[in-house]
Amino acid sequence: MKYDQIKKRGKKYKVIIIIGLIILIILLLTVNIYHRLLGNVDQQSSQQKELLLQLASNYQTIIQKEIKKVQTDSLYMINNNIIERQDLKKQTVVKVSNIGADSAYGTLLYENGDYQYMVQIKDYCITQESKDSKLNIRKGICHFTNSSIQIAQAIRKYSVATELVTDDVQTGLNQELPFSSKQYFVGENPDNYIVYADSCYRIMGISQNDTVKIIYEGPVNEKGNCQQVATNVSGYIGLLPWDKDKDSNIDWSEPTSLSFEMSDWVEMGRIDMKNFKVMLNKDQLEMADWFVGRVANNDSIEKDIIHERSKKYQAMIGLITPSDYNKISCKRSAASNSTNCKEHNYLYKDKYSWWTLNRTTDETKSTWSVNADGKTMSWTVPYSNEYSYKGIRPVFYLKANLEVSGFGTDFAPFIII
Repeated sequence: MKYDQIKKRGKKYKVIIIIGLIILIILLLTVNIYHRLLGNVDQQSSQQKELLLQLASNYQTIIQKEIKKVQTDSLYMINNNIIERQDLKKQTVVKVSNIGADSAYGTLLYENGDYQYMVQIKDYCITQESKDSKLNIRKGICHFTNSSIQIAQAIRKYSVATELVTDDVQTGLNQELPFSSKQYFVGENPDNYIVYADSCYRIMGISQNDTVKIIYEGPVNEKGNCQQVATNVSGYIGLLPWDKDKDSNIDWSEPTSLSFEMSDWVEMGRIDMKNFKVMLNKDQLEMADWFVGRVANNDSIEKDIIHERSKKYQAMIGLITPSDYNKISCKRSAASNSTNCKEHNYLYKDKYSWWTLNRTTDETKSTWSVNADGKTMSWTVPYSNEYSYKGIRPVFYLKANLEVSGFGTDFAPFIII
């Protein structure tokens, strides 16, 4: 009896030992396969790194050749274009050849015989801090920054002369008005992007006091920049009436329901619509003079501007004026403009109409708006015994003492430090 029990126990232990050995063998095989796979991954990663460094080296060689070609001590590179900056009005642009990558773009700063650059190649960022330093490579998105300088100075330094133009008498140049425009952007898609409070804005212009006027464009993308943010529907935060009192004919400053609600957004630190939230940083905004005078059916943009400036209102948030839109392209009055004003105008959106700050001078209880066809036209605020809804595009003035880095492009926008 005891012998049989011992025999049974022996068989049981033998089975356990065999199972244990099988598990041990499986574990050893698994570890071996894992290390082989890891070795392959490391090898692939090393090969990829070598390829990327080779591409970056190609890029570096091109940069050095182009620097010698241009023969200047002040230039920079955006989107593979080397741009001379000694004289903005006589700038030269040299197209840089392909470096052998499916997707690559970068920036170059070259000053006083030294340079630094950054290139995004697919999912990798490659940088060189100076011409004598080594190439650095890391997986991730490049953050295209440079030394921070005051905002107006940065805009002037990195903007193209054909896109940032100087105001004249026709467009309302007036050195006595601190918040009147001194320089403004023109064109279909100028390099006038800035990130403020994690959203992309377009810089409309620089004021006489160096505050910077910006208009909302959309939330930053997943890379934290403004690439592909501007579309024919961007900038729109929702539909609101200019004034909910259908019996009134008051100006923006008195205030209307919209101006009152927008001022509340600043105090709350966010634009708060039903399906739309945009954060704001009140500390970076200037309490500005907004030109809210009534605009008649004039025959020139000069007269429009005179009418707009006949009344001022202080606030940290507002909308554009009719002349802000019209002077970019057609330089015509709000009443005499045409659909041609949408041509080469970065503010134009063909999917919605939106309000401006200014009433008309007649008794029709109307306000000027920018229509989806590209024209500015007057629109009755109380409509069909109710009130009209149009799109809202918030506008702000950024403080003059803010410092920024970046270049103003969509992939390397100005970023407030």
